[in-house]
Amino acid sequence: MTDPKPIRVLAERMGGASTELKERLKRQRIREKALRTALEDGPKTVAELAAVLQEDPREALWLVMALKKYGDIVEGEQQGDVYTYALKR
Repeated sequence: MTDPKPIRVLAERMGGASTELKERLKRQRIREKALRTALEDGPKTVAELAAVLQEDPREALWLVMALKKYGDIVEGEQQGDVYTYALKR
């Protein structure tokens, strides 16, 4: 039998992830999935995504920027003063 990995030992000592953290991450995954689903119809602006997701535009922007940072979505064409965002293909 091998020794447990240090990260697993640390997690056990610290009590693991809290229920609050697990719930927050679950809600985040649900929001990300909803945003990806909304973009399957084609590129949208942050305002359009906020309306579809029924979210505050600031929260929608935060979510878009997070997914853009990790390469899940890309910036599209500029429409006036704003850009559209689309799924990375």
